[in-house]
Amino acid sequence: MADKTFFSLGGLQQPGPHNFYSRPHFVSTVEVYDTELGIWNKPTRTPCMREKRADFVSGYLGGRVIAVGGLGNQPSPLASVESYNPVKRRWEYVAPMPSPRSSCAGLQTERLLFLIGGVAQGPSDAVEALCVQESV
Repeated sequence: MADKTFFSLGGLQQPGPHNFYSRPHFVSTVEVYDTELGIWNKPTRTPCMREKRADFVSGYLGGRVIAVGGLGNQPSPLASVESYNPVKRRWEYVAPMPSPRSSCAGLQTERLLFLIGGVAQGPSDAVEALCVQESV
């Protein structure tokens, strides 16, 4: 949640019931629910994330929506971190995680987003924190 909106980010999209042989695929879609208006904004109003990802940690730091790690079209977990800049209305890369992982637990404080554990090549006991200065 950011300010008065909820963000629905990325994920794994299942094929429709008519398409028996299709596999699920990763998506980079962004949908925004405005709690004051009670409506979902159409995806054309909010740009997609730069990377297709699922099973990642998200948060809200420094006036930005953050997406960290997860799984994508690569054969291993992602290290990439991206943030949505609401002023520029675009997603921007920030410094990548030192340890690429998915399935992490996320813990948000006022200034930090902690990524705890998860899966790299196997179970991970890594704990890392992301800090984003407010520069929106």
